[in-house]
Amino acid sequence: MTELRNLGDNRTVVLYTNDNRVYRKIRDSVKPIKIVPYEQEQGAKIVMVGVDIYFPKEYRKWLERNVGFHA
Repeated sequence: MTELRNLGDNRTVVLYTNDNRVYRKIRDSVKPIKIVPYEQEQGAKIVMVGVDIYFPKEYRKWLERNVGFHA
């Protein structure tokens, strides 16, 4: 699942994804403001189960085009 939402400050958009391909593509393409990973213990390992990636709102159209969805 991948979704794009406004933070509410009228300056920031947040991309949430639990898709590793989307995360790697975005992480390697642009510099976000902040990355907040969601991790879970699975057995003896800690794995990332999702991530919020914060961007200036000017990135919204770029994210919509390059992630391949419209939110």
